[in-house]
Amino acid sequence: MMLPLSQKTTQFRISLRQRGWATTLYWSAFGVLRPNRFAILAIDLTAMPEPESSTEEVEFAMWDAARVARWREQRSDLPTDMFRDVIDGAKRCAVAVSGESIVAMIWVFRVGDTSRLFELEDGEAELNHGFTAPEFRGRGIFSSLLRHACGALRAEGCGRAYAGVHAGNAPSLRSFENAGFREIASIRHWLAFRPKVHRAKLAAAKQVVGRWVNS
Repeated sequence: MMLPLSQKTTQFRISLRQRGWATTLYWSAFGVLRPNRFAILAIDLTAMPEPESSTEEVEFAMWDAARVARWREQRSDLPTDMFRDVIDGAKRCAVAVSGESIVAMIWVFRVGDTSRLFELEDGEAELNHGFTAPEFRGRGIFSSLLRHACGALRAEGCGRAYAGVHAGNAPSLRSFENAGFREIASIRHWLAFRPKVHRAKLAAAKQVVGRWVNS
């Protein structure tokens, strides 16, 4: 399932403004013309340990889209994933803040939100469109941020979280695994063929994920 034209246009416009023509055209072609496999990950939030707390280096927090939009003002050269509220209508995200800078982020999607991979039900959430600033990579910050987001979701009564990560993105896959997520399926997108994950795959994996998380 492809994004509606209005969303694709908005994404292209934001990318063009933030990253320029060359990078925008490259990643647009990468996303459409090349077959892409996504690892489908899941975590049983009822079985996870206590979430990470802030450190001397970074503070973890949940921000709504309005706060992110205020932070973006007067800033440029930002990752396109920082604009998922504008592109997808995302309402909330988890952030890692150092000083006055967002150094890592992951958007949270719930029932009724736009998702490219999942049809979410009550008690479920998706974590998607994340990034870490280059100078903060390799420190485990993104994994800690994921655990913080999962802890916030669990406190709200959410029992399960999913993610879809490009199979070629090894650092992101490691971060999700370190946060307790486990791969339960995979899905391929190519050209206009962009299916969502079938509910049967998610249902079949529920007990498996619980055992993995507790192992």
